[in-house]
Amino acid sequence: MAAYKKIRLRLDRLDRLDQLDKRLSQVETILDRRLLVEIGYHQYELKTRLTLKHLYALNIGSVASVQRRLSRLKRLGLVLQARAGRDRRHIHLTLSPKAHAVLRRLG
Repeated sequence: MAAYKKIRLRLDRLDRLDQLDKRLSQVETILDRRLLVEIGYHQYELKTRLTLKHLYALNIGSVASVQRRLSRLKRLGLVLQARAGRDRRHIHLTLSPKAHAVLRRLG
């Protein structure tokens, strides 16, 4: 039952992405939207930071496409990247305050 609730929450958030597009005109592709939703979902719903490895494991797109789109979102200031404190090999992804403010207004 919990799995269905989780899926429903994700779908509800995806339904609101049309409003997100109007406020964040830099978001061009479905992959951009999926990346922002997954990073925000882990950051604010699950209270964990999404690592680059876990992002690839979600199979949102090919590794090359995810790297390319993620790099673009970082350049636009929508996604922030930081290395883990203890193990510097881990890269944590979070939404920027700008992206978070827009998502907070939506939901």
